[in-house]
Amino acid sequence: MKNKILAILVAAYLMVGCSSGGGTSGANGGSAVTAGQFLLTAGLTPVPAGASVDTNCEKALSTTNGVFRITLTNVTSTTGNLFPSGVILESYTVSFSPQSSGAPKLQNRTYGTSSNTVNSSAISTPVILVDAATTLPEYLKNSPGSCDSDTRHRYMITVTMRGKTLAGDPFAVSAAVLLAFFNSEEEAEEAPPEE
Repeated sequence: MKNKILAILVAAYLMVGCSSGGGTSGANGGSAVTAGQFLLTAGLTPVPAGASVDTNCEKALSTTNGVFRITLTNVTSTTGNLFPSGVILESYTVSFSPQSSGAPKLQNRTYGTSSNTVNSSAISTPVILVDAATTLPEYLKNSPGSCDSDTRHRYMITVTMRGKTLAGDPFAVSAAVLLAFFNSEEEAEEAPPEE
């Protein structure tokens, strides 16, 4: 019972300390959950840090990626040295919450992943934040005129990672980042010509 109370208090403390919810320099907001003997805390960073989503209507679209990091803290009183411990990541879902007026609703996307860590305190895995093959065409279809203007739409992008501990305890832990969708061609037209 004492361990459960300690885990809840630590989780509450970490949630308050880690839930900045996004920011201008790639700051991230993440949740904390318990799974078996672990407290799992999550963070999400776009690559490169501080990146935005270029909806470039004139050229081939590119996928925006990120890195999802989970920190593992053993919250049990056992040493854990007798048996291997760690987590296995199985899939993740990316959801989009519009943060600006007129931003179109976007469908959630789910991807498989197969990362794992044994006897480690953290795991980082690459994730797709905005898929050029599915999400960007949906955005452009549902945002008429975005290619003809300097419209910027902001989204809180949340990644929910699912997996299990090596002992078989399932978990789902989330982290979010704020990204802006914009058309770089419009910005290029506003720049002075090169000589």
